[in-house]
Amino acid sequence: MKMTRKKKIIFLITGIALLSFIVWNLVWFVFVSTIYTPFTKEVTKDKYGSHHIVDSDGYNYNVAMPIYLFFSGNLAVVAPEAKSTLIIWPKVFGGYEYGVRIQDASGGYEIMIDADGNPIRLPQQSNKEFDTLVSIIENNKKDVQEILKKAHNVWELN
Repeated sequence: MKMTRKKKIIFLITGIALLSFIVWNLVWFVFVSTIYTPFTKEVTKDKYGSHHIVDSDGYNYNVAMPIYLFFSGNLAVVAPEAKSTLIIWPKVFGGYEYGVRIQDASGGYEIMIDADGNPIRLPQQSNKEFDTLVSIIENNKKDVQEILKKAHNVWELN
């Protein structure tokens, strides 16, 4: 039985789609295995199956693995009483992005920071918004530095 031109094209497109899906799965698996698995050595699975521990000082550590076929997961450290939370996003090609959530009497603030705990200005922020975030970080500098130190003590963040 001879394949018609239309059947050959359909077969080729199906083959390319299947091959692309297999390659995407392999890339995802290698990424998760090489980037996220080392973080789970220190933060093991709890009885519910998530990577979560609490240290003797009451700090909560969490590794959120990327969901199937996505590349974004995160590491988190939550201070006792949830006053401040550090979230770390490993980048695909190395390095990290950091964000901190600070809860105080005036509300909650989500601020992108650098590895040293300094606020990063986002393009959409006005001068006034950024100045507010700088003062929030300055008022909570000790907490931000402590939570960053805790993260570096648990994970090798380069």
